[in-house]
Amino acid sequence: MKVDKSKRFQFSERSERARYIGLVYKDFLKGKVVDVGSSGSDLRNYVKDEYIGLDILEGPEIDLTVDLEKQSIPLEDNSVDCVVCTDVLEHVENLHEVFAELLRISSDYLIISVPNCFNYEILFRIYFGKGIKFYGLPDDRPDDRHKWFLSHNQSVNFFKNHADKYDYSVVDSYGHPLRYRGLKGYFILMFVWLFSFGRYKELSTMSSWVVLKKNK
Repeated sequence: MKVDKSKRFQFSERSERARYIGLVYKDFLKGKVVDVGSSGSDLRNYVKDEYIGLDILEGPEIDLTVDLEKQSIPLEDNSVDCVVCTDVLEHVENLHEVFAELLRISSDYLIISVPNCFNYEILFRIYFGKGIKFYGLPDDRPDDRHKWFLSHNQSVNFFKNHADKYDYSVVDSYGHPLRYRGLKGYFILMFVWLFSFGRYKELSTMSSWVVLKKNK
């Protein structure tokens, strides 16, 4: 099993993210695959074997409806070949317990991603007093919020430390870069690089991706 790094590309929409996972992590999407936080279950198109879409909201493409902050995942230990959980953990208060649940049901692989909140786009918005999606204090109560303000390095270290704790190994870790557009975007990246003081990767990363494998 290997990550196809040559297939990596920039994306912003959920359907594009599903295609990204389907191309980059194709070798891991075999046997029974559970997609945690599946929403429209776009990843189903890239799984040849058994696919289970799990989400907090019911829908025509959802196979299991679970509130991860209140319920355990109704699957047996070691019953899933690959668990996919992308941009979900930051939404739950009980992040540590939910992460342990993902490790519990997996018999082989876990593909996980979380946003990096310390990239230059977010930090610039904070510096200039602008709002940040999923954070801040909007006029109306939002339907969804991020419960954790994560950095790339912190997230990768968390997953690596917990991999050791639960007898998993890290197959791959990757900081997915921000998308920059045109000449303006290029000069912004150059500015960030010049004044990053050794933290360029942290500042230019959009999300943190890790693949864990259960030791056997």
